[in-house]
Amino acid sequence: MSGKTIQEANKLKYLESKKSKLSAELEVLKTEISSKQQAAASLKKNIESVENEIKAIKSNTTEFIISEHAILKYIERIMGIDIEELKDKIFTKEERKQIMQISKTMNYPKDDFIARIQDGVVVTIVKK
Repeated sequence: MSGKTIQEANKLKYLESKKSKLSAELEVLKTEISSKQQAAASLKKNIESVENEIKAIKSNTTEFIISEHAILKYIERIMGIDIEELKDKIFTKEERKQIMQISKTMNYPKDDFIARIQDGVVVTIVKK
């Protein structure tokens, strides 16, 4: 065998190996895509189910609902209460920094209440 023929044979083996590896990677991706598509279809079906439940409840409700957002805006705009000031009454900016250094999830006792902090968000406050 000449040097060129050996080089070509080696390159051919390398390319065939590379093709085989790329084909295997493609099959893995196809499987993952299929799995993700099935998961997406399932989620879509669940969303539709929840939307139908929401519609059913709304259609059977005899009174309208006032959202928490609307209540918050009423407190802020009509009652004239500064929401940022309220946040600072719950925890000052310095306290927020200190709490985040301790843990992002905890029950934090303060004055006459306990704040439940989850992933860096105060999710509820209960009276002691």
